[in-house]
Amino acid sequence: MNRWPFFLAILIFLSSFTQAQDLNEKQLIADTANSTSDTISPISPTAPTRGAGNLGSRETVTLNVKAKKKESEEDRLFDFDKRPYLLLLPSLRLNGAGFAPLSVAIGGGFSFEPRHMIFQGLAGYNTAHKSNDGTENNTKGHIRSLNAGLFYRFPRYWFVGTDASWGQLSTTNYKKQSWSMAFGGGRDFAFDGITTRLKLTYAPPTFDHVNGSQGINLEFYLPSPLEQRRFTYYELVGIMILHDTITDPHDPALTAIQKGNIAHTASCIFGVRVRL
Repeated sequence: MNRWPFFLAILIFLSSFTQAQDLNEKQLIADTANSTSDTISPISPTAPTRGAGNLGSRETVTLNVKAKKKESEEDRLFDFDKRPYLLLLPSLRLNGAGFAPLSVAIGGGFSFEPRHMIFQGLAGYNTAHKSNDGTENNTKGHIRSLNAGLFYRFPRYWFVGTDASWGQLSTTNYKKQSWSMAFGGGRDFAFDGITTRLKLTYAPPTFDHVNGSQGINLEFYLPSPLEQRRFTYYELVGIMILHDTITDPHDPALTAIQKGNIAHTASCIFGVRVRL
């Protein structure tokens, strides 16, 4: 009996089975690829994102556009100085600590704000005089001051640093002077075409050996100095704790009494920063 037809039938069957199996495997691979391609967006769980190369849905693109818009607004409105410039600062002041409640002041100096630094030096004259200091016929007075500030600017317009100041009060009956330093920082903001600067510092009592004054200062600018406008409105609110003036540091008993007389006070400055 001839067995060749039987073996030939078996070979044809095996070949057909193998081809069918290969087709099933290819179809399975294609289905797996399509399933992998239809990934679910982490922003919108119900919206599949076609294509493995597309990393975000329409919501992701919208968020990215908003982030870029906010970033570009600050970068578009802010600019850094290439050289120092002159400043003029007239102001109206509300005073505490035994001074006349209202005075006017004028200041001037220079400022320099490159990308990573804020540096400013000012000299000022204030018409404030003492009206309630426990002495008689003390009707005249003024304050002369020197101020310097140095701050380091981080990315995204944050900055930290220090302000140093010297002031001399001259009245009809006496003169006194004091030093102070304040430490803190702030940031420049831009939103909807409006720019501002906020700055908060704290002055410890370590540097004032006359009245031991300490407190916080909050400064507000509109618009931000980084916008480089000719005129900028600013406010400064100061809240302080201090003791009586030490008149004789070599008298321990008197000094202890004067340090024990603690007072709280506040002041406010409304001014215009003129860029020359």
